[in-house]
Amino acid sequence: GVKFFSVKETAEKLNLSESVIRHHIRNNNLTATEFGGKYMIPEYAIEELKKLLKEKKEKKEKKDKE
Repeated sequence: GVKFFSVKETAEKLNLSESVIRHHIRNNNLTATEFGGKYMIPEYAIEELKKLLKEKKEKKEKKDKE
């Protein structure tokens, strides 16, 4: 089955703050399910966000070099 992580755990996994994680959830960059008023993030969504952030970072670095 799919493993779910709390906002806190997701923040730790991605080395981001909890508020940044919530921001990504609100902007639909991160899939989350609400369980009893708490967001739970499926593992695959964390991987997708990781990829998205990596691509953004690489684009920015490329731009900075130009």
